[in-house]
Amino acid sequence: MKKILYLIFLFTTHQICSLEVIEDRTTIPVLAPSFQKSETKKIKLDNDIEAYLISDPNAEKSAVVLSVNAGSWEDPLEHPGLAHFLEHMLFMGTKKYPDEASFSRFIKQHGGMSNAFTEDQYTTYLFEINSDGFPEALDRFSQFFIEPSLNPSGISREIQAVEQEFSGHSQKDDSRRVLIYKEHGNPKHPFSKFNFGNQQSLRKATTDDLRKWYEKNYSANKMKLILYSPLGIDELVKLANVNFSSIPNIKLGKHAYPFSIFSPTLHGKILYVEPVKNQTSIMMVWELPKKFAEATESRPDELVCHILGHEGKESLLAQLQRDGTALELGCGTTRWGDDNLAFIIKIELTAKGAKNPYDVVTRVFQAIARLKQVGIPEYLFKEVQRVGTIKYQYPLRKSPFEEVKKHSRNLRYEPLATYPEVTTILQQYEPKLIRELLNALTPDTMILDLMAPSRLTGVTPDRKEKWMKTEYAIREIPKNVLQKWNAVDPHPQIDIPAPNLLIPTDLKVYKNHEKESKLIIDNEYGKVYFAPDSDYHVPKISWTIQIQTPSINVGRPQAVVLTDIFLKIIKQQLTPFTYLARVAELEYEIKQEDHGLKITVNGYSDNAALFLKEILNQLTQLDVDEEVFETYRESVKNKYHNIEQEAPYIQGIDVFKKVIYERYSTEREKEAVAKKVTFQEFQNFVAHLFDKTYIEAMFFGNLNHHQAELLWGELKVVSGQPYPPSQQPQKTVGIFPDNQGPFFLKQPSSVKGSAVIVAIEDPNFSFENYAAQDILWKMTSGPFFEELRTKQQTAYLIANLHEEVKEKFFSLFLLQSYSYPPRDLLARIELFIENFLKNIPEEQFETIKQALINELKTQPESLKKRGTELAEMAFDRDGDFEWNEKRAKAAKELTFDEFRSYVANFLGKGNKRRLAILIEGQLAQDVLEYSPAENVKWLRTQVKY
Repeated sequence: MKKILYLIFLFTTHQICSLEVIEDRTTIPVLAPSFQKSETKKIKLDNDIEAYLISDPNAEKSAVVLSVNAGSWEDPLEHPGLAHFLEHMLFMGTKKYPDEASFSRFIKQHGGMSNAFTEDQYTTYLFEINSDGFPEALDRFSQFFIEPSLNPSGISREIQAVEQEFSGHSQKDDSRRVLIYKEHGNPKHPFSKFNFGNQQSLRKATTDDLRKWYEKNYSANKMKLILYSPLGIDELVKLANVNFSSIPNIKLGKHAYPFSIFSPTLHGKILYVEPVKNQTSIMMVWELPKKFAEATESRPDELVCHILGHEGKESLLAQLQRDGTALELGCGTTRWGDDNLAFIIKIELTAKGAKNPYDVVTRVFQAIARLKQVGIPEYLFKEVQRVGTIKYQYPLRKSPFEEVKKHSRNLRYEPLATYPEVTTILQQYEPKLIRELLNALTPDTMILDLMAPSRLTGVTPDRKEKWMKTEYAIREIPKNVLQKWNAVDPHPQIDIPAPNLLIPTDLKVYKNHEKESKLIIDNEYGKVYFAPDSDYHVPKISWTIQIQTPSINVGRPQAVVLTDIFLKIIKQQLTPFTYLARVAELEYEIKQEDHGLKITVNGYSDNAALFLKEILNQLTQLDVDEEVFETYRESVKNKYHNIEQEAPYIQGIDVFKKVIYERYSTEREKEAVAKKVTFQEFQNFVAHLFDKTYIEAMFFGNLNHHQAELLWGELKVVSGQPYPPSQQPQKTVGIFPDNQGPFFLKQPSSVKGSAVIVAIEDPNFSFENYAAQDILWKMTSGPFFEELRTKQQTAYLIANLHEEVKEKFFSLFLLQSYSYPPRDLLARIELFIENFLKNIPEEQFETIKQALINELKTQPESLKKRGTELAEMAFDRDGDFEWNEKRAKAAKELTFDEFRSYVANFLGKGNKRRLAILIEGQLAQDVLEYSPAENVKWLRTQVKY
């Protein structure tokens, strides 16, 4: 690797710092016009930090990520979870900026967000911010890694935060599954240790423990830095050097773990895991040899999963669905550490599949046997390579936050000189290595687990995992079954896929003379809007179609359930075609709306019209038998039932929607219908679904006016008799009474934790009020988090949202806690509001207002997001494509006095249009909670005199 040595004169610090510029060895050009002016530089600072710098003039904000090659596998035995705990503590002030909340406050005040996460061998810190605040934010951020305070005053609060996070994970089946794997892991490998962290595991951890671990494991030579900003590339080089070259480098070596992750004790056995939710899935896991983790240029695991995870007519999934044993299948690899690659096949089962898991596994080994027999032909390698090349040349523009997060993960496994070319595009076709991987996928080295209710499996759990108390059992797989799997022959209907004809070949970009979005068709059957792409200039489209029909009504539970079943079956029958499209970067979604269906198509314009035509034809040609209907009826019933095991705040949102919308069906109402709905009712629903319709469409992107008109012709296949807007029910939002509230509604729950949602309403729409609501939300969200999370440690999940629904405004304050009852949470929210009103910060008003104006005037970062925005303006704003301009104008004209007056009236106690939804779940045993006394007389009987 060629490196060039530069001297950077930093007059601001009166010193000379050296850095190496790493030669960029990427060879394939990026063709997307919006990235043409981007510049990158790859450098190595004097303290050995490698940095990837991206100057993108079209970036809406700036972002940074710093990833440390130190994580939970390095936890000391006496303090499991210490790495995660340290991640929390680094946000709690530094020597230069000692205020514990100053960093998060600064980020929020400048329109940003921050986050961090701890993994097995990495801990990652990142934030996004308005670019004018980026230089100072980098100074504050870099101090985390130079002189953190690790203040003792934050110890108990942050341990409580880790405990809250652990409690949330304890309700997630995937997290519970991992801890069972750990319980049976190789005791010589740190994977086998508990490293989530919670109150119990960290109860003896001190500031000294944190500092010792920090100084032992955090070193500049184990860090990678990524800056992404509209600032110039030279400015980014300077910012990287000034802020990060002072991070100490103690020249740590790489942690080596020369042991297998799993213990062979699970080989030849099956785990039966009792789920929290009503779900059924089987998982097959193989730990692959190290050489497959190192094969980053050929990635045989990716190619094998491309076949095993395929969803075409000849695929493994298609055969499982014909068997009636599976609904979905996923295949992929996950890295557990730098050198450990786990190959995973996960299959969502039907009840039949859960009762016959060995039959499902047999099908998997039949598919593997076919791959061993024929190999993976080179045309499939070239297809995957071609799609990777197109993605590389026409990258999807993401938010700066998501952009740096993506790079932080990918950069770990590719040299900076070639990054991101090797990560994105397969470089080598290695049939020999593919065969070796297939030979490693044996029944004897597989770890098999079935997560399903014991009523389906017939196996009673007889074990309990230590930390999350998950119930499970281990049973031997019969020797004759293992022998059968080892000797299995290919299945005649499972084969490798044919060439994918949907991979785009025509990437021409149309030159449209039209610039504005406009209505091109308006008749009794519907409306069509056409919007040419005059900003992104990429060969992509974003289309949205809404089909209104009286058969669908969100207020009628039976209609909602029948629509859900219909959509599940449609998606399953479309899978062989839509999977090919997805591989070719052409995606779709069909979802139920309040009174109809919404179809979206996004991706490359080549073949998009063909893709949409196939979707529309399938909608009107559904042919299904009663057995398939029963499979999906059971699937939706289980989904509705799972509301009882969802997080408390999700249960609260379901209740809240039932209150504010005139027409809404709760999950419990839908479950009741799903238990008894019949096949005959479903057949009648499907037969009349499109009898009357009204269709609205927004066609945006790489197409012309004439093509948009032709697409309207394709929509006629789902067009029935006219269903004019005058006959359509409208979405109605309730108005809380102004003289009887506030109200609260309690709802019991069986899950861990409690939640409260406070909704404050203003039914009076104006763009001036809209601007005030926008600014209020940006002004309160940071302090709300800082007060309730950072200072009080009341809850881990904290949100302050504002919503405009049908020209009515709602400000929502949401808390979820595993330590405090909902009435306590409600009181804290109202106290926060009261204190905020006493000191509305005038000094922040102009900064936030200008940030809001800039945001409203800035185009979304991707064509897809712009398409979503245009569709909303077309359908929900009656074709008012100047909606954002009107909001920006109102914000510009709003004065602080007008804002303060509005906020005082809206949030003040005089506004009784308030509703609190209280979800009362199960709290920790040590929670101090008062019990109501009946009266004085009763209380005297309890008191000892």
